[in-house]
Amino acid sequence: MTARQTLIVELYAGPSSGKSTYAAVLYAQLKEAQISVELAREYVKRWAWEGRAIGSFDEYYVLGKQIHEESSLLGKVAVVVTDRPVLLSTIYASLYAPARIAQGIRQAVFSYYDAVAEAGHRRIAVRMKRRRDYDPCGRFEDANQAAVVDGVVDTELGEMLAMSDLHAGIARWVPSLNLHPHFIGLYSDLATGHLIEDIIALTKS
Repeated sequence: MTARQTLIVELYAGPSSGKSTYAAVLYAQLKEAQISVELAREYVKRWAWEGRAIGSFDEYYVLGKQIHEESSLLGKVAVVVTDRPVLLSTIYASLYAPARIAQGIRQAVFSYYDAVAEAGHRRIAVRMKRRRDYDPCGRFEDANQAAVVDGVVDTELGEMLAMSDLHAGIARWVPSLNLHPHFIGLYSDLATGHLIEDIIALTKS
């Protein structure tokens, strides 16, 4: 990986599934391994703590802020770990925004993903399984709504089957259905082995 390429590690699941915790763990482990890494956090989380509702037109503003949270790091570090992938904006917009706005958000998101890929940056997705009770603090959704988000995440990414190929030191992960064109790797579960080792290998490829 050249100095201008960044690997973006995206953690996918609904609210209160442990994404922020695991992002912090990945960040610490990569730092310990002396990999240049930064966190891209969820911009709108502070709105939840402030009790500020998200209006329909706010979806565009929130998307722009989340894109900036990620894009400001591209080309500056080897790895960006994010607990709020930009692609999740399409999921939340599809659930909560009017159809016209949801369509616009989806077009903007995929335009951004195309531009990032054309710039030489790469992504892997990690589909996290919910292993904890729902915590409503700092959330917009309740437990039932969080479960709906989980389901839409599965639909968006497709059912994934991790198959490793470490030939030439490169880890390749192939989904069982619908390989997403913007990802070089898809992990079906955090239990799928050696994620840190694979990330490190990819930073050297």
